[in-house]
Amino acid sequence: YHKDGGGIEDRPLYPYLGPCQLLDASTPPGMRVEFEHLQPNKILAHRVLIRTRSFPNPNRWNSDFCSLSPRLIEELAEQGVILIGIDTPSVDPESSKDLPSHQALFRHQIAVL
Repeated sequence: YHKDGGGIEDRPLYPYLGPCQLLDASTPPGMRVEFEHLQPNKILAHRVLIRTRSFPNPNRWNSDFCSLSPRLIEELAEQGVILIGIDTPSVDPESSKDLPSHQALFRHQIAVL
């Protein structure tokens, strides 16, 4: 997703292995998750998984899934997060052309699930 990015085969395994923290996001469908939407909003691990429940059936497409705000990614990076997982098809909305959340992940070299 970035012209200077490599493939998954170029990524080290370290960010993907180890303890993680599950965070629930209380965000309306189609919205970007912000830090204040996370419960609990205290980061305790370097790997976080964000549960939005906005893409419940992987066999049935819905365009109003939640995504991550670039500001959230910046805040998580400041707290030392090295991996972010989300239960949706993308960290950016389906209609996004400039992919600001993907670009924030790239800037901070944060792995994504």
